[in-house]
Amino acid sequence: MCFVPESSVGIKDDPFYHLKNYYLKLWGQRDRIMFLCYIIFILKLLGFVARTVFIAKSMNNNEVILEISAIYPIPLLAVVKMAFLLIYRKQVHFLFETVATKFWHIDLGGMVLHNYWRKRFFLINCLLLTHCVTSSLYVFLHLAFPDGSIPEGRTKWLPTLVSLPFNPDPSPLYQIMFFLLTWNMFISVFGNGFFDFFFVYAAQHLCAQFMVLKMVLKKLEFGVMEHCDDVDKFNSGRFQEEVYGRLAVCIKHHTLLLRYGNELKNLSSIIFGVQLLTTLLTLVLMGYTLSENLEELAKSTMLLSFVFSSIMQFTIFAVQSADIHDQSASVAEAAYQCNWHLFNAKAKRGLTLLIMNSQKGISMYGAGLVAMDNEVIVKMAQKVFSFITLLRSLDEQRSVNK
Repeated sequence: MCFVPESSVGIKDDPFYHLKNYYLKLWGQRDRIMFLCYIIFILKLLGFVARTVFIAKSMNNNEVILEISAIYPIPLLAVVKMAFLLIYRKQVHFLFETVATKFWHIDLGGMVLHNYWRKRFFLINCLLLTHCVTSSLYVFLHLAFPDGSIPEGRTKWLPTLVSLPFNPDPSPLYQIMFFLLTWNMFISVFGNGFFDFFFVYAAQHLCAQFMVLKMVLKKLEFGVMEHCDDVDKFNSGRFQEEVYGRLAVCIKHHTLLLRYGNELKNLSSIIFGVQLLTTLLTLVLMGYTLSENLEELAKSTMLLSFVFSSIMQFTIFAVQSADIHDQSASVAEAAYQCNWHLFNAKAKRGLTLLIMNSQKGISMYGAGLVAMDNEVIVKMAQKVFSFITLLRSLDEQRSVNK
């Protein structure tokens, strides 16, 4: 059964404990390896610039530019996310530490809620792992079956087609560049993964806390003068004092959750804006490329793994964001369901304040413009199919004119 703690207690059995400490906190959260983080980021940035220059120089080759540009958003997202987490490392640290030291134990909501969230944590972890595996699969396939043709003047493949101010063919320069560019591709996967795991970690714990808070609000008077009738409870000073003390703890915790959610909202706004644009571009270009040619098995498998990874990543963000809004907005409904008629005027004023603060749920936005929710998934799918159809129509029209 649920109860209200006298003070906040940290989560003692965090399902993400090892993931958080050995992976999530790795990027920008450990002072001992900050120098290494900056080196990795500079390497990724140089690789991104080299790829951008190559795309700009290949504008006359439509087939190559289409295939390379289709996967261009992934390194772009990696650069943005890695830089963002480094710049706002203090805010990220606040979100991590709040979960560990200030959030309530999930057991407060009862074993049913506790088991539900442990299963949900495990499920979302599996989905994120699948997303990372499919992204890595694309990298491995790309290493085995590079895209495009060998650039003029080059005699060997490198993992990615980039513009270099020197000839990388001589040994051992070729081996060095092969290693650096291969590592650069994996940085794209891990660079995206750092933010993805961080957001999902914060979002799930925030939703869990809202559910625990709602369970506590529904049973504010649990265990206090259980064998007395309603009239005795209403007239009892001990009952009113106990209930008001519990309500004050709930209001304080709700204020913390609102602050936590708004911090997460502000941190995610720019990233989600870039994510919306890049996901749309990726799915349109990949979908168009696949619709044009599905004969090459290796190439089609590689592109399909990339499409599946992009769809899963975007869907996870949208579903988690929608859940934050639903859970935060439903706190008012839970407050209505408590036995508020037993409270005195002082407690009712506090309960009214909590209800007013939860009237508007916490909504995640992309660049402050597009709400991240379940509807945006449908809108994204509609726009992708519309753009693919338009590109195919233009291509057919150009073929007829020729």
